[in-house]
Amino acid sequence: MLKRLLQFFQRFFFNPGEGFRESVLECEFDLEGMIKNLSLDQQALEAAKHELPPTQARSPDGTERKIQTLIQKRMAELTHAANQKLIGYNTALLNTDLNNEQQRIRNLAENAKLRLNSRLAEAERELSSMKSDLERSTAYYRSFQRIHRRETDAEYPESLLYHYSLVVLILLLEALANGYFFARGSEFGMLGGISQSLIVAALNIVPAFLFAGMFCLRYTHHVAVLKRSAACGVLVLYAGWMLVFNLCIAHYREILGSSEETAVGQVIGHLMESPFGLTDLNSWLLLCMGVFFALIATVDGYKADDPYPGYGKIQRIHEEIREHYDIVCQRLAIDAAGIRSDFLDELQILKDNAKSAFTHLCHLAEAKPALIAKHRHGLEVLARAGDALIHHYRSANSRYRKTPAPAYFNESWKPEHTFDLVGTHEERERLDRQKELFEGFPEFLQKTANDLERIHASFFDRLQRIEPAIQPAVLLKEASSA
Repeated sequence: MLKRLLQFFQRFFFNPGEGFRESVLECEFDLEGMIKNLSLDQQALEAAKHELPPTQARSPDGTERKIQTLIQKRMAELTHAANQKLIGYNTALLNTDLNNEQQRIRNLAENAKLRLNSRLAEAERELSSMKSDLERSTAYYRSFQRIHRRETDAEYPESLLYHYSLVVLILLLEALANGYFFARGSEFGMLGGISQSLIVAALNIVPAFLFAGMFCLRYTHHVAVLKRSAACGVLVLYAGWMLVFNLCIAHYREILGSSEETAVGQVIGHLMESPFGLTDLNSWLLLCMGVFFALIATVDGYKADDPYPGYGKIQRIHEEIREHYDIVCQRLAIDAAGIRSDFLDELQILKDNAKSAFTHLCHLAEAKPALIAKHRHGLEVLARAGDALIHHYRSANSRYRKTPAPAYFNESWKPEHTFDLVGTHEERERLDRQKELFEGFPEFLQKTANDLERIHASFFDRLQRIEPAIQPAVLLKEASSA
């Protein structure tokens, strides 16, 4: 009966699932094994043969003291293990404080405010300077439109790559074609002809593209009559020069066939005698081809920008300034939205941390009294086990002896020392304070978030005084999605 009672207390004390490892508060006690290990029956028989302890004895004999020492040692070990665990609980309880979580959130909000204010100071300087540049550019652009009577925007290609590629292609085609015609009179053949024709093609194509197309033709649209008339006159002179140049090349090619050494000197005289007196079909082809390629280069240069001189360049500069200004405005909105988003993300993390901390705190507050109760029950189990061992020894001794047993055999055994835990104070008051903080956490979080939203709104209020069109990135995103 006593054994089953002891086993019941052991199972009750070491109930799995309470969160304690058996190795921490181990209190297993095998009563039969201890009886055998301590040889209590033999010890009782041996002592009884000598009628020990004497009938008049008042204190335990050696075997009883051995049992008492063993049990009290186990009690001391149990108390030490429970104290170590209790110290860990008290330390964790002391370190788990929602005030710390609130302070982290305040620091997070202050950091976000500092970032927004710092970015605002930079943005105001940058935006004010760029706004002034844009206003000057807009004023100059509008003034140009008014003075030069431009009612529509300039028309120009997005890239000049096509036009430059075309003029290079024309240059190469003319060089190759001229090389074929010049090859007959060159001692180096086709290679010599191409090297000569490359220079000739450059003198024909480059002025047509840069001077006639990009300059003279555009100025024929100028609002000033004098400049327009001068451009028309220069263009006529250029047309005459282009025709004369290509006639010279055609005459040179014709003379080259008969006399290479004196061909250059004879060109002028031959041209003045009979400008169009070309007798070779190849020379006529060379003349027509040169004029045709020059005309194409002229048109290509004219189409490379807006027909009105300088209008395309001015509008491009103006649009670049505006585009850069718009990009800066958008970047400011994105930067502010990023600071806001980072704050809200980190705020959510700290909110989850606070919830976990409070849950952990509640668990610790429940685990601490459970540990104290386990320790108390453990001491009771060991005390009853010690009493059971001593009672077994005394019963065996009483059966074997002939003289009456000492009177103290009828007394129950109790430990001589007390085994108290350190730091068993109640945590209810602390838990109540933490619970009050936790219940006020949603309001605290909302207030913190609202403070930052006001700073975020103020950020754009101040920027909109400089540029009314600037909008928070959040609103731009919602507008685009709608």
